[in-house]
Amino acid sequence: FLTENNIKKIDSVIVSHADADHISGLSVLLADTSIQIDEVFVNSDSSKDTEVWTDLRYSIEDATTRGDTKLIIGITPETTERLERGEVKVEILAPGPVLAMAGPTGKDLDGRRLNSNSMSVVALISYRDVPQILLTGDLDGVGLDDFLKHNPSPNAQVLVFPHHGGLPSNADPKEFTAKLCRAVQPKMIIFSIGRGNYQNPRPEIVSEIRRILPDVYISCTQLSTNCASEVPTLSPTHLTKTVARGSARMACCAGSINLVFDTDSIKSLPTKGAHLSFVKDSAPTALCT
Repeated sequence: FLTENNIKKIDSVIVSHADADHISGLSVLLADTSIQIDEVFVNSDSSKDTEVWTDLRYSIEDATTRGDTKLIIGITPETTERLERGEVKVEILAPGPVLAMAGPTGKDLDGRRLNSNSMSVVALISYRDVPQILLTGDLDGVGLDDFLKHNPSPNAQVLVFPHHGGLPSNADPKEFTAKLCRAVQPKMIIFSIGRGNYQNPRPEIVSEIRRILPDVYISCTQLSTNCASEVPTLSPTHLTKTVARGSARMACCAGSINLVFDTDSIKSLPTKGAHLSFVKDSAPTALCT
């Protein structure tokens, strides 16, 4: 994506949390000297002793030693003022400072054990002061309770659903889904998934979304095995030209989703109509409809 769009400079990278599927690409970027990354924001995670997490630490060590990149430890709502870019604002809503103070393997003030997902960063992207996209990483039940305690009505046009639509830790999946959907009230929900990975999005989660928000538009990046046992035999015509990981094996549903800001709304590409037409033709057991 960066190469196709001739992007050579990145102001800030926010590491949501230390899970491999959320950090592994960053080591590659930091090692590529043709791309300048000014800042990397990350929260400490002493619970992680994975090879990928260690690789990232070495990559950041190299980049900071070269003087190319500045490392900022600590992502909380206090970080927000550093992430304003004119009409676009990235507001950090979670983890709250007291939760971050405990860290993974610690406990919240109610005595509940925390993990890496409890500490997942939640960020709200606004355009001209209109809340547009809520990014939730792998937020779990404990993290969600802390998040909503400090942000009871985090409304946004688009919700990127936590944990790829998988089962949340420390929470009943239906209660978790209902609580989040009622608070955010999005017009569109996105599941970032890989086809066949953990049966995501989970049917019970999509069913609860439909119960709480019957008119919400649901879009998955790849075609879930819950929705189609086989991939299409003909190349889809609805996808954007943006590179998409699933396209080579015909596994895309919406593919890479482009969200375009407008004055008081947001437009998604592929268009809703084109995407739902594909779903009708290629997903005989579609959860979203």
